[in-house]
Amino acid sequence: MKIRKLMNIWKAVAENKSFVHPLDKPLLPEPNDCFPLLRRVPEPWTGDPTKASIFHLTSHPRHGPNDGNQDEKDREFWWSTMASTADSKDWEDHTSEDELNWSKKNYGKFLEDPRFIPNLCNLRLVAYPCSSMRDMDSISKDAAHTLHTTKRMRAFVHRQLVPAAREGKCLLLVMKAPGDWGFANPEFGDSKEDRWDKGLFISRSGLQHSPITPGSRVGPAIQKWLDSLPA
Repeated sequence: MKIRKLMNIWKAVAENKSFVHPLDKPLLPEPNDCFPLLRRVPEPWTGDPTKASIFHLTSHPRHGPNDGNQDEKDREFWWSTMASTADSKDWEDHTSEDELNWSKKNYGKFLEDPRFIPNLCNLRLVAYPCSSMRDMDSISKDAAHTLHTTKRMRAFVHRQLVPAAREGKCLLLVMKAPGDWGFANPEFGDSKEDRWDKGLFISRSGLQHSPITPGSRVGPAIQKWLDSLPA
């Protein structure tokens, strides 16, 4: 897998410590209370994609009143995440109350396995956070097909991660918005059913909550993967 192709999408934003990709800016609303581009750093992924072997695809970062990514330290963390210089200890130090609750809900007891977080990368199709879920949902509906960064993220997944997963080199878990991620065509089977193709899992469409806990649809496969990793 050529992970550097993924990193290159956000390289300029990380290096310049900016809040929006220059090619996305003309397509996004002006900063306002619902879409505060000037106060939050994009979050295209959590985890370190250069070290991960489990890739978890979701639609976009969601935020509540107790979330971070607003003060200088949090901003530095997210820029370093884009540059792949942050580690799991940094993630623990900068996890907000909302993010911790989201992680507990979506990962469950996998969080207690020391192999899990270092091997996990959650890729977001739309990287821009927003304080309002409703407004972010409406933006994502259009942004998923128009933003420069979403097009490149989707291309990376299909050109790099899908072949690797089908060869058993990683787990690729398409848990949210499979259609927006480009998995709605007949090549990937019936969108009304869950689908496995070796290391590639595509969730059926229309689910609002798709956790990857030990008891979830993908839990046994994740556990098997973790058990296969070097001690």
